[in-house]
Amino acid sequence: MDADVEGVEIDGPFAAGTKGHTDSRSSGRVEWQIVEAGNGRAVIEFPLPGAVGRFEWRFEAAGERTRITQRCMLEGDQAEVFAKAAGPGLEAGIPAGMRRLCEAMERAALLRKA
Repeated sequence: MDADVEGVEIDGPFAAGTKGHTDSRSSGRVEWQIVEAGNGRAVIEFPLPGAVGRFEWRFEAAGERTRITQRCMLEGDQAEVFAKAAGPGLEAGIPAGMRRLCEAMERAALLRKA
C-alpha cells in the first residue's frame, strides 16, 4: 500500500482466495488476491506482465498492540524491470501507506468494540 492510495476494495472476508483491488493516483487500479491468511501471516499477490508482485505481512503480538511487518517481492522474467521502475517509489511510499493501513485497522477495531 503506498501513500497515494485513494481506495481499497475487498470482495469478501480477509481469507485465502478473496480478491480485491487498490486504486492509487500513480498506479491506477491494481487487482490482487489474498493467497494466504492466518497464523500471523498474510500474503497478497498481484499479476504484472511477465512477473508477480507479492506482499507478505507478518503480525506479531507487542503487548496490547500488534506489530505488522511487510516484505515486498517480485518474481518472474520481468521482475528486475519492475523493481528498477517501481522500487524507489514503493520504498518511499510504503511506510506512509502502512501507517494508513494500521490507522484504518485501529478504527475498525474500535468500532467493533463499541
